[in-house]
Parts: sequence; C-alpha cells; structure tokens
Amino acid sequence: MENIENTDKTEKTKFTTPPNLCGDRVRAARAMRKLSLDELALKCQFNGVQMTKFILSRIERKERHVVDGELVALAEVLDVDVAWLLELTNDHTRKSL
Repeated sequence: MENIENTDKTEKTKFTTPPNLCGDRVRAARAMRKLSLDELALKCQFNGVQMTKFILSRIERKERHVVDGELVALAEVLDVDVAWLLELTNDHTRKSL
C-alpha cells in the first residue's frame, strides 16, 4: 500500500469550527435590546443561569461553548427564538417552547 503524504509545507488545511454558533446573534440581540454585557449578565442571573460579563464576552467572540440550558436562557432573556440564535432562521420573533 502506498503511503500518501502532503509534503507541501505551504499548504495547511485546518478544519475548525467555532465553539458556538450563537455568538454573533447574542451580540446582535443584546444590541437590539440596548443592553450592556453587565446588564445581560444580571438578567441571566435573575433567571437562574450563572453568567458573568466575562463569560458573555467570550460567548459573543465565539471563544466559549454554550450548553443547551444557557442557550434557552439567553433566548428568553433576549426575547428571541432559539432557532434564530443558532442561525437556523432569520425570524428572531420568540416562539414558545
């Protein structure tokens, strides 16, 4: 069997996916609601989800994973649909779960 190896050192193929799909939409929804990161963190905490300004900033920059419970809480606090946060729809209107 022939060993096939890429010997071209200039070509680097790197397949990476961001830790979350919702970062851009979280930032957009926060801007629509005119909320600071601190204000959004407080609203999340009032809903029982431990979020800090630092965590939210990392989510918006797609540097942190978002678990399902956090995603649902963010959608509720920001009054948007979960599918919109995941970029599955362009309609941000919140649907009931």
